[in-house]
Amino acid sequence: MIEVGIYSEIRSLHQQGVSDRKIARDLHISRTTVIRYRDGAVIPNSLSSPPRERGKTVVTEDVDAFILNCFDEDNKENLKKQSHTAHRIYERLQDECGFTGSESTIRRRVRELKAYYFPPSADLPLYYDPGEAMQVDFGQSYIYLENVRVKKHHFAARLCYSCAPYVFVGHGENTETFIEGIRKAFEFFGGVPRKVIFDNGSAAVRDGFGKKAVATDAYRLLAAHYGFETVFCNIASGNEKGLVENLVGYSRRNFMTPVPRVNSIQELNDEMERRCRKYIGEHKVKSRNSSVREQFEEEKKALLSLPAVPMDTAKVFPSLKVNEYSLVTVDTCKYSVPVRHVGKLVTARLYALEVRITIDKNTTITHNRLPVKNAISYKLEHYIDEIRKKPRAAFQAEPVRMNVPDDIMKICRKLPNGDKDMVAVLVLFVEHGYDAVADAILKANSLDIVSVDVIRSFLDDTPVSGSLSPETINSKEELYPSFEVQEPDLKKYDKAILGGK
Repeated sequence: MIEVGIYSEIRSLHQQGVSDRKIARDLHISRTTVIRYRDGAVIPNSLSSPPRERGKTVVTEDVDAFILNCFDEDNKENLKKQSHTAHRIYERLQDECGFTGSESTIRRRVRELKAYYFPPSADLPLYYDPGEAMQVDFGQSYIYLENVRVKKHHFAARLCYSCAPYVFVGHGENTETFIEGIRKAFEFFGGVPRKVIFDNGSAAVRDGFGKKAVATDAYRLLAAHYGFETVFCNIASGNEKGLVENLVGYSRRNFMTPVPRVNSIQELNDEMERRCRKYIGEHKVKSRNSSVREQFEEEKKALLSLPAVPMDTAKVFPSLKVNEYSLVTVDTCKYSVPVRHVGKLVTARLYALEVRITIDKNTTITHNRLPVKNAISYKLEHYIDEIRKKPRAAFQAEPVRMNVPDDIMKICRKLPNGDKDMVAVLVLFVEHGYDAVADAILKANSLDIVSVDVIRSFLDDTPVSGSLSPETINSKEELYPSFEVQEPDLKKYDKAILGGK
């Protein structure tokens, strides 16, 4: 870019017939600059230049037709994540049409054709009255669960008027998590909005999409029980639930950064609820005149009241048979029940985070829901009676190996009476809990005196020798102190045997 004064002199000298070389020399500029501006084809400080045809020699009508055909294929398949990129179109042009031009030329042409045939549409800002609607969606994030990094799915809900959030972490984007998440959101907000807005995910939609979507039976029952209207978004219409989509990203960046480290999903959900309450109490959305707390207080008054009885959100599996290993199969996974119930028919209820197995009106077994397919959940107490009958299986029984880690098993193999002592230790696990017994085993091992009595002494917290207690034992010698034993005089016995001689 040159100054207007220089531009004026270039134009004037050129019109006087002065050569490009002399103009450049006199004005101390390059001949390229003189050639660029001498004819008035380019105006200094102008934001636009005369259009020029790019790639004219390689972008033929056939190339344009091929690109448009790729667009048509994408429209027919309607798979946003598997549509043609400009790079893929370029590769196909090379392979199928022998195209020899550059990739940048095709990228530019794809961009031009998309802008012409598929111009971007404008989004209308939406307004909701207090209590009118709640948007819901799913997101994904990583957590450390018992020091193991795993990916979890979080359900997010947001009231449209106040922007009050609720986040609930589950194992997957399934119907149980979706239904339970909505119920928990209603309970968290203290009422029910008149509409719930969701996309067309399989957690709620059985068939179709948008206005033609057919909701699942579980979702229809939820809507009927809580009295809200179901609204499903149109395909590729993220603007229809933009508030909750923003919440999904916000919660991932703020609630789950740094990556949470928890011992249970319930611990994480308690933290999510605390953060949601903090957001309501302290946050203000930039585009709103009032704070989230102020608008939420107003919106709560407009919410519909909760039903007298909360809906049981479980997926029910009636008449399941307990197999010969005392396991019940629920949604591909197996869960244990006490061995005395082998062969019985039971009912299982599958929730977002747990499984409840009802054997009779007085007996219900609860397991944490397994996050992966075909997994097995054993509870040691369900098998302890059978292990007592079959002590030789104490070290090999799968319910034992699945509950007692290898390092603890290795120490237990030092028990002096083998299988018999191992059964006694397993009983201690059932009576006192894993953490306490494992800690006692480690303490006994540190003293190199692994026995059932010593392990039990650490659990009972009773004196072991004199004034010593488990917490004060530092060595094997302290637990078993040495005594000086005086040898008896055996000559008297010899005399008695010999008849007093």
